[in-house]
Amino acid sequence: MAEHMMELRAAYEADAVATGNPRLLLTAAVATGLGNMDAAYEIPQISQSLDFINLMTYDLRGAFEHFSFYPIIEPNMTFHHTTTRPSPEDTVDVQRFTVEWAANEWLKRGCPKDKLVLGLGAYGHTFTLVDSNQNGINAPASGPGSSAYYTGTEGAWSYYEVCEKLNSGFKTSYDPVRQVVYAYSTTEWVAYDDLKSIYDKVS
Repeated sequence: MAEHMMELRAAYEADAVATGNPRLLLTAAVATGLGNMDAAYEIPQISQSLDFINLMTYDLRGAFEHFSFYPIIEPNMTFHHTTTRPSPEDTVDVQRFTVEWAANEWLKRGCPKDKLVLGLGAYGHTFTLVDSNQNGINAPASGPGSSAYYTGTEGAWSYYEVCEKLNSGFKTSYDPVRQVVYAYSTTEWVAYDDLKSIYDKVS
């Protein structure tokens, strides 16, 4: 991969010289998982060629956990897909699926800090609560939440659909350890980002 990046960067530079136009930017969207980093990226080498690197720090957890090969499956519990920082109560595997861990790991492996861009998700993941009195992160859940009117996707709401739910009486809660926000009603639960949780991520 690094060799192809170098070839493409050289072609962009040659094009800029030949045309007199500004050089095209070379960027990449990259994964956060430990296995992806080990198998797919020569981080110091590709960082030399890329102008900036978009780290996909969203959907850190999701429906893919239901596959049998996935190591941290908790299909009957709520979770946040863009957890900023780990909680001591999380397992070691779960603690790796956080924005903080992913960003630090890319930096530790040789990505320059000034090239790393955090990707943020403007949507929510939903669950159906088993017990309305248990409504935090890791609360018992029977499965994904219902689909919303506009997007029509089970288990996911767009940000404006989350806002509609908030305006209709959902209660919001902020987890100060994980630095994430979520909202709930009697049986519906949604994890999403607001201004505070995004500020926590970028600061």
